[in-house]
Amino acid sequence: MREITGMVEDSSAATEEMAAQAGQVTSSIESIAAIAEENSAEADTVSSSATSMSEQIEAMYAQAEELASTAEQLRLIVGRFRFEAGRSAASRGAASQVVTRRRADDWQPAEPATRRRTAG
Repeated sequence: MREITGMVEDSSAATEEMAAQAGQVTSSIESIAAIAEENSAEADTVSSSATSMSEQIEAMYAQAEELASTAEQLRLIVGRFRFEAGRSAASRGAASQVVTRRRADDWQPAEPATRRRTAG
């Protein structure tokens, strides 16, 4: 009987030890699951940020293309202006007829006019 009692006590102690270890395993699994959820949330944030950056890059690319098109149009207009200005100056033969622009500060105020009194 003592042998059976000893076996039961050994078996009971082993069961208690396995239960304690099972609790530790469960705790570890819960911890891993929580960390996995946090990582998943962070991955979603990174993915959202990457999508936003991609959209911003596409918008900047479209703006750069529009700016390049505007620059080309401006280059053509300036080229045409230079061609027409050169042609008109050549036809007038007067590069010396250039009029200097004046700034507003260069102008002198007009003298106040005096009123004539007429006898009436």
